[in-house]
Amino acid sequence: EGIKVRLPVMGGLGAVPKAEEALVEALKQCERETEGWEVDPVNYDGLRCKAGDGWLIVRASLHEPLVSVQTESDREGGTAEICRHLLGFVLEGGACEAAGIDVGPLRDASE
Repeated sequence: EGIKVRLPVMGGLGAVPKAEEALVEALKQCERETEGWEVDPVNYDGLRCKAGDGWLIVRASLHEPLVSVQTESDREGGTAEICRHLLGFVLEGGACEAAGIDVGPLRDASE
């Protein structure tokens, strides 16, 4: 199964790079602290991470004020589990929300 979660960025297109940086840092922290998660060393289209039996990629939009989290998993409910796990790191410290990311859609995908 696969889903793409679009997270609006308050502050318009100019705020997207800072939002992407905050989301990437949350994913890197998640990867460091989670067994079975491994960031791909090279990816030119966002930051891609293996996540157990699935994967995710975070990236910024070039044309809209949003960042996205795309996930795929080999098992039913796996994408929600990946989103739920990442959400804990996104909320930790408040950097993503301070960067203007509306985390509501990620919360919804976690259910």
